[in-house]
Amino acid sequence: MNTFETLICLGQGDTVIGTSINTGGTAWKRMEKMYPEEIKKVKIINRYHPDAETVVAANPDLIIGWKSTFTSVLKKSTAWWNERGIRTYVVSTSNHLHAKGSIEDECCYLDDMGQIFDVCEKTDKMIKEIHDELSRTQELIKGRASQAVMVVEPAGKVFYNYDNGWVVGDMVEQLGGYMPAGERRIGYEDLISYNPDVLFVVYFNEEQRLQIIEMFRRAEFSSLKSVKNQRVYPIPFDHMYTPAIKTIDGLRMIRDGLYPDLVKKEGEKE
Repeated sequence: MNTFETLICLGQGDTVIGTSINTGGTAWKRMEKMYPEEIKKVKIINRYHPDAETVVAANPDLIIGWKSTFTSVLKKSTAWWNERGIRTYVVSTSNHLHAKGSIEDECCYLDDMGQIFDVCEKTDKMIKEIHDELSRTQELIKGRASQAVMVVEPAGKVFYNYDNGWVVGDMVEQLGGYMPAGERRIGYEDLISYNPDVLFVVYFNEEQRLQIIEMFRRAEFSSLKSVKNQRVYPIPFDHMYTPAIKTIDGLRMIRDGLYPDLVKKEGEKE
């Protein structure tokens, strides 16, 4: 979703001939409100997760996607598309393409989009905002004790765990936290055993956000420090996974969770 929204935010609606975003979903409706004129320019292939045949028929110049876009959705390698004269761009922090994703990877992505679509003035401004926010916060938190932080996504009776190999992990570490768990999946007992100071829980829609709030009111999680201290924070998936233009928002959510006193100070200034 952030791949598409980045192009819309950069004024490239008329270059988009297809997207895998559900045009009837809440994300699309939100973008219609935020970028009404730009969204109207998009020439949509009316197909959620279009197959290779549909994309070939559309004859694009460039396909931008995650690693899974090519391996699981289109089921054709980047070389296959390149051989047919179609360029490809794989978002580097998707699907653990690299062992360790970083904030700087997202800045590089924004810079690449700026160069590809000749809108570097816009992307330079975005990148500067990210760097400035990071530097300002790092200056404010100098000398503070490091906090144990976990970022998890509910998956039935277990959680997916996002460690320091993901972009969100780099956000945590650059803001003075550390991530104690390295496993990809952890159970409820594992979470209780790690007992992080701060817990971010990933959600995809409003219903899931409300479910998370209810989930951590259950007795089985009552011993967690993060529960006792009211430091369990739902975080939108698009703010922590290949965040692109949402990198600044994700960074601020992590900052506010780690340092709520800074939020109060900002409020006092306002």
